[in-house]
Amino acid sequence: MNEKSRTVRERPKLCPCPRTCEPIWNAMVADPRIKDEQADMGDQGYSGDCVGRMKEPFTFVYGGATHTNDCNHCVFTPLKGIIRFQVTWEDLGNMMMMCAKALDVLRPLKCDRCGEDDRFTARFLHLVDPEWLKAHPNHTADEYNAAPRKCYCDCCAVYLGVLKPHPENFGIHGLSKYF
Repeated sequence: MNEKSRTVRERPKLCPCPRTCEPIWNAMVADPRIKDEQADMGDQGYSGDCVGRMKEPFTFVYGGATHTNDCNHCVFTPLKGIIRFQVTWEDLGNMMMMCAKALDVLRPLKCDRCGEDDRFTARFLHLVDPEWLKAHPNHTADEYNAAPRKCYCDCCAVYLGVLKPHPENFGIHGLSKYF
């Protein structure tokens, strides 16, 4: 990747609809494995997703019900090429729930303090075990990366003092509640 700043709203190189879609989230931009932005992803064997807002929604009637799709969800894969789904915000919400539930099965999380285990209702932090940090004050980066981790939900992280409340932001949408 070159030195210029890249954002999640940057259009993928292989975008199938460059004139009719405005990217909202390009998950491939931050992937450090995709180093040469001029190369096709298929050349490197990596895949990714992008979601964008359609400039003109697509409306159709099926089974007597009117459907209006206003987003594109594009999947880039070296095996199948580019697959473009036209979806709604409700579809994106359902995909989010589906992915969270699938991850609950494939890579379960559980708060080490309270036992919370639902990704959809809680956020989780994976932190290096504080006892390990005390025992290894002069650790290297490699040792830190390999160190045992603790998993806490946000509530327990605040209770244990791992996260500090940021009270002036309580009730203000979009601002971090913790620091």
